[in-house]
Amino acid sequence: MDFKSSRCFVLMPKLQIKRFLFFVFVLLFNSSCLVEAAVGTKEGKVPSASSYVSLSVAKELRISDNPTLLVNEKQPVTLVCQFSTVEGARLREVVWYREFEDGTSVKLVTYDAIMNITQVNTIAQENVNGLGPTSILINAASPTDDGWYQCHVGVYVSNNIVEKIGYIYLNVLVPPSDVFILAPGAIEENQLLRHNFSLVCRVERSKPAADLIFTRNGLIIPEQEHINSSGLIEEMAGTLGDLIASKDFINMNVVITTGNIDLSGSWDSDVVPYTMIHIKAQIAGTKLWESSSYLLWTLRPEHDTNAEYGCQAQHESLDGAKTAERVLKAPREDWLVIDTKPSAPVYGDNVILQLRSQLLENLFPRPVLLWTNNIGSIANGKKFFVGNKLYLRKAYQNNTVYKVQAFNALGTASTTKKLVLKKRPPGYKSSIKNRNNASTMSQGKEFLMIFVTSFAVLFSTYLL
Repeated sequence: MDFKSSRCFVLMPKLQIKRFLFFVFVLLFNSSCLVEAAVGTKEGKVPSASSYVSLSVAKELRISDNPTLLVNEKQPVTLVCQFSTVEGARLREVVWYREFEDGTSVKLVTYDAIMNITQVNTIAQENVNGLGPTSILINAASPTDDGWYQCHVGVYVSNNIVEKIGYIYLNVLVPPSDVFILAPGAIEENQLLRHNFSLVCRVERSKPAADLIFTRNGLIIPEQEHINSSGLIEEMAGTLGDLIASKDFINMNVVITTGNIDLSGSWDSDVVPYTMIHIKAQIAGTKLWESSSYLLWTLRPEHDTNAEYGCQAQHESLDGAKTAERVLKAPREDWLVIDTKPSAPVYGDNVILQLRSQLLENLFPRPVLLWTNNIGSIANGKKFFVGNKLYLRKAYQNNTVYKVQAFNALGTASTTKKLVLKKRPPGYKSSIKNRNNASTMSQGKEFLMIFVTSFAVLFSTYLL
């Protein structure tokens, strides 16, 4: 056997091995030629759930559409790229991008089918992980994850690369925060709004803005007529900003309605007109909204006392409405109890007179508290004081009778308390003087001990 024939004998097994490896390689890629998931097209931003988008005339690759994906805040969500290929096509790669409002985009996850490797760009979005060849997982979705996501798919068809891009819109819903009912002052910017009482229902955080509905004794107050409010809104431009809690906002929607409130349940003479102002304001720098709705009407204590006014916050993220209720109550004398701190004051003490807060919590609207006394001077020469706590600095008027009057829009009540000051015990001043002298002597001894100790340490250091 010559050299050439021996060389061919050696090379033949190597060629067979290469062909065998190539055959195995083709089988591995053909086993993953069909993958499915959920993506939407970006055409008009309103994708159809049943349409298919053809990548080319030969239809080697198709990506299906799906509507906008909704998820509640703080919940995980999986975005899946759904596509199909013709027989014989081989998957090359799947790449996910995040698209921003300014038109820029950033790569999030890359799946390389040739190397079977998934690469995640955690710098771009920390809460995104690759989940299989065609899916990404967003942990604890937040409003900042809201927006368009692109799915780039590439396949090999007859040694040619065919690519297609699909889109899906992730809409992160933020359920309404707590519902509050407050009783602000009257609004008198316009004759239409000049009622003597108002309630405000407020949700400070939601996405999109929550819809607020007022109720009375469990029944929805019907909104009967929408007002063409453009002129009124312009007239109230300076007031509207004061009617919402978020002072930094970028967009505001205002709707004004009118109707009648049935106070007695019979729709007879006990019907009063009302005005509602619905305000939705987008908080600056976020996608969150505040909802504030005002109910204004002329209060009738004979019908409104002990009536329950409520508010329902409706939102697409909730199965039911979030609610809050408040019962209108007038002050009662048995609810007013004055506490004294200290409980047994003496001449010259600083004294605090305060209504017991637990009893005030039962009152809505919260009453105004007016303090007076029988000597005509409450403090610093003033004849009265308004507030919950009355501070008496160095009280010296013994047996003074203090009166507090609580009143709100439904009624008024009052109570009194005599302030009895005890005399100072004999030798009180001398005992204070002795305590001060003892304190001064103690401080002197401490200073002397520190001085002697420091001197001893310095002297011993010098000897060494």
